[in-house]
Amino acid sequence: MSTPSEVIRSTPKKRLIIRGLLMLAYITLAILVFVNGRGHTLLLDNKSAADGSYAGLRIVDATVNNQDPVQLTMRERVKATVIGQKHRIAIDVAGQRYEATFKVPFGEDFILVSLPRLAAGIDPFWEPFRSEVVAPPPAEEEPLPTLDSPAPIGG
Repeated sequence: MSTPSEVIRSTPKKRLIIRGLLMLAYITLAILVFVNGRGHTLLLDNKSAADGSYAGLRIVDATVNNQDPVQLTMRERVKATVIGQKHRIAIDVAGQRYEATFKVPFGEDFILVSLPRLAAGIDPFWEPFRSEVVAPPPAEEEPLPTLDSPAPIGG
């Protein structure tokens, strides 16, 4: 049997261990909620490849994570908002059903999902979407009108 002095000495150690484990549990829970609760935008794309390796589908019904199906025609792109890292896509093309599951890399917000690549069995059928901002061409600078050379009127 332990003496009261031993119980008093071991109580702060137990409290420290319990507090440490609780802190670890809170941090783990916060990380899980942050990763699994993060939203992403999927761009469902039904366009042909520029190199002709696959063709766009005439009409396709796409379902993401058992949400309502979306119908796309050729050369069409639709946006779907999802939450979490792992997603399941199912497409139906003229009675033929294709399904795939993929995991979004951490830090990516926009994912381009090529439905024709999925139907053709080309892997990966998705890629991070990067919008290319194209700067407008520099405008030719025309001299400002002066009293000696006024701007033409009417055309």
